[in-house]
Amino acid sequence: MAISPMDEEWAVLTRLLPENWRELARETGAMRRARGSVTSPDVLLQVVLLHVATGLSLKQAVVRAGVQGLVAMSDVALLKRLRHSEHWLRTLSQRVFESTRFARAVTAGPGGRRVRAVDTTTVNEPGATGTDWRVHYAISLPDLQCDVYELTDVHGGETYTRIPVALGDIILGDRGYCHRAAVAHVVQRGGDVVVRLTSTSFPLLDAERDVRVALLPMLRGLEASVPGEWPVRFTAADRVWAARLCAVRKSQAAADRAKKKIHQQACTHGTQVNPDTLECAEYIFVLTMLDRALLGTCDVLGLVACQGEAPPREPAAPRARVRLREVRDRHAPSPARHPRRHSDARPASDAVGRLEPDLRPGHRSGGDGVQRRERGALQGPAAIGTTGEVPVALRSGEPAAPHPWQRDWR
Repeated sequence: MAISPMDEEWAVLTRLLPENWRELARETGAMRRARGSVTSPDVLLQVVLLHVATGLSLKQAVVRAGVQGLVAMSDVALLKRLRHSEHWLRTLSQRVFESTRFARAVTAGPGGRRVRAVDTTTVNEPGATGTDWRVHYAISLPDLQCDVYELTDVHGGETYTRIPVALGDIILGDRGYCHRAAVAHVVQRGGDVVVRLTSTSFPLLDAERDVRVALLPMLRGLEASVPGEWPVRFTAADRVWAARLCAVRKSQAAADRAKKKIHQQACTHGTQVNPDTLECAEYIFVLTMLDRALLGTCDVLGLVACQGEAPPREPAAPRARVRLREVRDRHAPSPARHPRRHSDARPASDAVGRLEPDLRPGHRSGGDGVQRRERGALQGPAAIGTTGEVPVALRSGEPAAPHPWQRDWR
């Protein structure tokens, strides 16, 4: 009998999972018994991925699964399956991550210090034409546990100051976190940063003279695939800080994609593209406060790759979006006046979670710490779940590249 394209693609996908992923479904309680039309871990994972990886709502996921002949179930049944699958999905995510070069980059030499990645995802209410809320979160690597998140309105910007910093933390961030005061905030509390730089918003000084560094003349001397490093300084919080500038030239294909994206954004906003901005798109340049004896240039660039920034998105690629239903109707307080931050050590999953009413903006969770952990936490890197008919999407993917610092950067 001929194999359908869907079955062929599923066979390819399952080869990326741990060898015992089906047995794990039973060991973790996701498949306690094959009841109804969910007869195997394959069927369960396929219908779960329809919901968490494509942005479909619970109802849309079960309808599509029924049309495809995969499974016949209700949206409530899928929700219950999701809740029982949390441990399974978390274990799968951790083991897949541990098998990548990104996990090896995390443990390559940070001296046993905790590595955390910070990012922000957006929240759109039903019928909205733009972003309504922002979820700011941090996850630890390589175990992918979310340790803090904060829900704000659309005006809540990305900054390290939202994240509690412990002594010895190494915090990774993308260009949205490239602010001098925020970097100094982390260092003053005993942490270190590895953050991608922007070409204009983070002025650097020469290591020996009080002269601003010109980035492009330095970067032009880089050879293809050969990383470089320079000692620099910057001013923040009424003092001067020493730092390291690490950079590498992108491949031609990656540079062309970055330039195309810049042109598309300029066309959307009706602005002119600065030639220097286009030239900077040919490089990856990173600022860090870590000692070179602790982490070399290649390892620093590998840590930034480990942060999990997605490669250039195709139109059909999953996006990190989530809609929280009834937030506007249930809660009068504005999140701008009452931002809600929730922090605990609850292990997180890549796919399923809950945000109960008492954890939404303007409301504090009740009970002890255990109760708070049971009632909701941000789940996984850029993935949020809810108890209602709400779509969840993941931003994930590991680009294939020979070196951690040579990847398809956005």
